[in-house]
Amino acid sequence: MSSTASKKSPKKPAGSTSTSRRRVTKQLSVDDIALGEPITNIFETLEDDPKEAARLMLLADMSIELERHIRKQGWSQKEAAAHLGITQPRVSDLLRGRIDLFSVDYLVGLLSMVGIRVEVTYRKAA
Repeated sequence: MSSTASKKSPKKPAGSTSTSRRRVTKQLSVDDIALGEPITNIFETLEDDPKEAARLMLLADMSIELERHIRKQGWSQKEAAAHLGITQPRVSDLLRGRIDLFSVDYLVGLLSMVGIRVEVTYRKAA
């Protein structure tokens, strides 16, 4: 190897992801959840922060609605991307449930692109 050759950084193992794009949630044990206790919001179980749990639930609801619309229309990912004004890889992220890659306002915008209006209902938390 010559002295002018650049050193290559080590390759990441296959299947690894960047930690900047992936959130770490707390680990649960069997003792954390009482048997027979219904879970109404999985994000409340997985998140310590109630604000983050509420945000994730909203993101999940909106992404599910977008996925339903895409499937109902029979669009391929490429066709959905054209209708939504985004790239096919972003549609793939959406359909794979990668809600951590999207913001609430971004998904509201995507829903409006296909004619779906978002309405907010307020109620006291249980």
